Amino acid sequence: MLVVQAASFWFDRQVALGAAREGAAVAADTQFPGRTPERVAHAFAARNGLLAGNPVVSVTDDGTFVTVTVGVPVNSVLGSMFHGTASATVTVPVERFVGAG
Repeated sequence: MLVVQAASFWFDRQVALGAAREGAAVAADTQFPGRTPERVAHAFAARNGLLAGNPVVSVTDDGTFVTVTVGVPVNSVLGSMFHGTASATVTVPVERFVGAG
């Protein structure tokens, strides 16, 4: 059962990492008005997490870098012995395009 629990945690962490990457990609590119990184990351986690509960997404933008953190509740096959969250954080630079000249 511990192996199954570890595999569940690993899978949920991969979902959180993918969601954080998707959200960070949208946040870094200023050409996507109306597509908020929170919404993109949340949708990715909800779409790809097989049994994941409600993911928690936070985005921090300091003007130079954007950090997206996603937490996905891990389902427990061990009953009440394990309650945890798989989380991942991605930080990317904000893309700025400056014309020549």
